[in-house]
Amino acid sequence: MAFEYPVETASEKAKEVYVRLVQTDDHNPPDLVIGADTVIVYDGEILEKPVDKVDNVRMLADLCGRSFHVITGVALVHPILSAPGYQIRTVCEQTKVHFADVPAPLLQAYVESGEGLDRAGGFAIQGRGALLIRGIEGDYNNVVGFPLYSVFDLLHNLVENEELDLEGMDM
Repeated sequence: MAFEYPVETASEKAKEVYVRLVQTDDHNPPDLVIGADTVIVYDGEILEKPVDKVDNVRMLADLCGRSFHVITGVALVHPILSAPGYQIRTVCEQTKVHFADVPAPLLQAYVESGEGLDRAGGFAIQGRGALLIRGIEGDYNNVVGFPLYSVFDLLHNLVENEELDLEGMDM
């Protein structure tokens, strides 16, 4: 379930954009649409974005001094080269994060900055939230929200298998 949820969400996001673009551009399909979704998994519970500052403080307090996983699902939607329609290819990446044991006043100050309100788990490792992290095991970019190497590898495989043609793409 923990892996399926962000992959399914990323797929739905990318598919919705792909279909909308096809419908609005004289049925001319886009070359590629990428969707991503990141969640935190802690004690079997999926944490998404906090709903408000109170929820943000609660999330961070729960994570303090503990380890958890950041899971990002990425979906690539592209036209089928030999027929009408589209294909969806997905990848999922997991990174273990070790959260520092942060005193409540510092957590509150971080929450007041507003940085974590639009982030899975309520923190942004690429900003001030880096001060809350003791260490990670795995892909840093995954914790940011986009596992770059995994996506590049998936794209490479699609090109190698002639499922995707990069030469005609507008990049």
